[in-house]
Amino acid sequence: MTNHSPGAEMYYRRHRTAGDAHATALRKLGRKILLCLYHCMVSGTPYDDAVAFGYDPAGANARGVRRGKPLDEEQIVRAQDMLRAPGVTVTETAQAFGVSRQTIYRHVLDRHRA
Repeated sequence: MTNHSPGAEMYYRRHRTAGDAHATALRKLGRKILLCLYHCMVSGTPYDDAVAFGYDPAGANARGVRRGKPLDEEQIVRAQDMLRAPGVTVTETAQAFGVSRQTIYRHVLDRHRA
């Protein structure tokens, strides 16, 4: 959720910097989202991330969700070379580049989910 919602990410980060453990911060975030969605359902208003988490989306400190490529072209070529070697697995390749196996499947092997 924090990858798609700037408000959720700010809420999570605020609780982590306050000393909450990862699981605690996620639990608090989940509760916040459920309560916001319940309010939307009961009142009939559409969900608005900025209202739910109290930030101005046009403000200077508001972050949009910007994702870059997880691997650059040189890394993709190196990963493809690694995978051509006998006995090298996708898991080992993903660990070598510090990315998920799904990233290797999507960006190196061009296998996307159906």
